[in-house]
Amino acid sequence: MSASDPPTRTRPPEGHDTPGGLCDTCVYQHLIRNTRGSGFSMCGRSRDDPRYPRYPRLPVRTCDGYEERPEAEAAQEGPR
Repeated sequence: MSASDPPTRTRPPEGHDTPGGLCDTCVYQHLIRNTRGSGFSMCGRSRDDPRYPRYPRLPVRTCDGYEERPEAEAAQEGPR
């Protein structure tokens, strides 16, 4: 591959989704599936606040609007 060749994009292995980072445990995340089975992470904050992208580039490492889902907190604690 030479410097003038366009970069190639690789897809996750079949059946695996891209990790969403903070979005995976955020109360504002909505998982959207299209008719072909592709999945997208939509940010619910984007409806009311233009600072947040509707479909953020994943994985999200920092976000001012992040709020952890209650079930995410319980999952991180593990069984008692």
